[in-house]
Amino acid sequence: MALLTGRAGTVPRAAAVDMVAARRGAGGPGGLRRRASVLRPERQDLVAAAVEFWLTTAFMVSVFGLVRWGISTAAVGAGVAETRLRVAVVSMAVGLVIVGFIVSRPGRFSGAHMNPAITLASFVAGRTPARRVLPYLAAQSAGSVVAAALNQAAWGAAASGAVVQPAAGRSGSAVAVVEAVVLAIIVVVMCRVTGPWLPWIMGGLFGVQGAILGTVTGGSANPARQLGPALLAGEHRLLAVYLIAPIVGAVVAAWAARATEEGHQIGVRRDDASAVTGTGGVVHQVPRISVRGPNVKEDRCPFPAQRDPQWKAW
Repeated sequence: MALLTGRAGTVPRAAAVDMVAARRGAGGPGGLRRRASVLRPERQDLVAAAVEFWLTTAFMVSVFGLVRWGISTAAVGAGVAETRLRVAVVSMAVGLVIVGFIVSRPGRFSGAHMNPAITLASFVAGRTPARRVLPYLAAQSAGSVVAAALNQAAWGAAASGAVVQPAAGRSGSAVAVVEAVVLAIIVVVMCRVTGPWLPWIMGGLFGVQGAILGTVTGGSANPARQLGPALLAGEHRLLAVYLIAPIVGAVVAAWAARATEEGHQIGVRRDDASAVTGTGGVVHQVPRISVRGPNVKEDRCPFPAQRDPQWKAW
C-alpha cells in the first residue's frame, strides 16, 4: 500500500485522504455546522461591507449627478450625434470615477466592487470569501437605493433620467445578451491582467462599454446602477434583465477562468507527484496539495479584493 511520509509520521494514503475530507467538513451535522460557519461574517467582514455601502452610495451619487448634468440637460430636439457625444463623455467620466474609488484608501480596504456582478464573480474566482458575499450584496443594493433617494430629493422628477433605458426597438433578450457578454469580457480581461494598471483598465473598460452601448442598450453593466433609480421611479420594465444578465455573464466567465487555471494546476500537481515518487510505491514528502485536489486560490484572477488586511491600515 502506498504511503504518505510527512512531518507527523507515516500514514496510509487512504487515511490521509479521509483526514483531509474530515477537515474540509464533508458530511454529517458537524460538516453542516462548519459549512454554516463559512458563511457567517466576522467583524472585519461587516466593517468592509459598511465601507462598501458608503463607496457604492458615493459612486452612484456621482454617476447620477453626471447623468443629470451631462445627458438630461440636452435640448429636446438634440440630434443623434450630440446625444452620443454626451453619453460618451459621461461614460468616460464614470470610468475615471471608478478608478478614483478603487485606488482610494477605502477602496483598497473593501476592494471597491460597487457592483454585485463583480462581487459574485470575485467569489466564484476564489478572490472573495463566501462570508463576505451576502453583506457586500446587501451593502451595494442599499447604497444604490440611498443614492437614488438622494438624487430624487435633489432633482425631483428630473431624477427619473437616471433610469437606464435601451434604445427604441431593442428587445429584452437583446439587452440581456449584450449585458451578459459585456460583463463576461470585462471579467475575462480582469483575470488576465495584473499590476498597478488594473484599476485604470477596469475604469476604462466600464467607460468604453458605456460610451459604445449607452445609446443602444443603456450600458448599465452593473445591477446596482439600475436597482435604486428603477425602484424609486416605479420603472420595472426590463429591471430583471438589468439585474440578472450582468451577474450571469460575470459568473460564467469567472467560473471558466478558474476552471481553466485549476486544470493547469492539476497537471502541475501530477507532474510534481510523479517526480518525487520513490521505489516500491512509496512517496516521500508529498506536498499536501497533491491530496487536496483542485482547491487552490488562483492569483491569476486579480479581482478587486481586500488589500489592507487591518482596518487600522486605512
